[in-house]
Amino acid sequence: MTGFGVCGAIGELVTRSDAAEVAGAQETPPPATVDFTKQVQPILAKRCFACHGPDKAEGGISFAEQESAFAEAESGEFAIVPGDIDASMLVARITTDDEFERMPPEGDPVTAAEAELLTRWIDEGAAWGKHFAFEPMGNPEPPQVADPLWNENPIDAFLYKSLDDAGLKPNASADRRTLVRRAYYDLTGLPPSPAAVDAFINDDAPDAFANLVDQLLQSPHYGERWGRHWLDLVRYAETNSFERDNPKQNAWKYRDYVIKSFNDDKPYDQFVREQLAGDELDTVTTETLTATGYYRLGIWDDEPADPVQARFDEMDDLITTTGQAFLGLTINCARCHDHKIDPIPQSDYYSMLSFF
Repeated sequence: MTGFGVCGAIGELVTRSDAAEVAGAQETPPPATVDFTKQVQPILAKRCFACHGPDKAEGGISFAEQESAFAEAESGEFAIVPGDIDASMLVARITTDDEFERMPPEGDPVTAAEAELLTRWIDEGAAWGKHFAFEPMGNPEPPQVADPLWNENPIDAFLYKSLDDAGLKPNASADRRTLVRRAYYDLTGLPPSPAAVDAFINDDAPDAFANLVDQLLQSPHYGERWGRHWLDLVRYAETNSFERDNPKQNAWKYRDYVIKSFNDDKPYDQFVREQLAGDELDTVTTETLTATGYYRLGIWDDEPADPVQARFDEMDDLITTTGQAFLGLTINCARCHDHKIDPIPQSDYYSMLSFF
């Protein structure tokens, strides 16, 4: 089994009990590097895109893409000069007291905190990040940390380093009674019997916990417990919502398909293909057809005031769920306009809609 390493195996949790003492013993650290995607891009979208975004580029300035953001404006100046805040027109225009020069010209002005972030970002070199979904996959080398126990599993090594970097320490190891209860609740959602607790406490084998985890993964309750998370993501419901909220006939078959997939340890790529195209695979089975029940999980108005509007709302619900659950993207923003953050034009939205 992968991913359930030392951190889960010995029941260690993050604590802040020593954080204040550690922080007090250290000098104030320098401010962290500004994160473009999380901190800068939302400010640009909120404050600047109305005039300098994907739909409009007044003065020849658009902050929608890196190339256009760093390009020379029609005035001959540059809005952003990486590493040079004095030469960056953006800094001057968001910090000036001149109401005729201040940007944005309408609406709420850029706050002092936002201006500080933008200024620091430019001073640091104006690194233009990407949404995590568009970054190429890598294979980072696990760090070697001070506690050798946390080096046994690479996931634990990354976790320990993040704690150490924040001046935090993990809790001490959990006792065996606590550990067996955590394993049962985490993997099956059910408490262990008194006999199961006693059996684990008295099991001196070095692989006792690994054997317990394997046993719980073989339980049918494992799929029932963890399948619920997927059912939440894909907005599973057994009724249609709206006024009458009538039952969805046979929706339980999709539910059982998900549970079985977890219990069978089905590969994720296969799990995805079956739901999106289970009727179009080289080998179509009752199981793959059942998987396409995914398409009928959303809301359904059986008496809409505007049938065409209701139909497209159903499609939008499906696109929204697919984008968020499978891609980690809010594709539905492009229903009405080119996406202001992610590189999704409105034409792509309707191409996807036509597929569904």
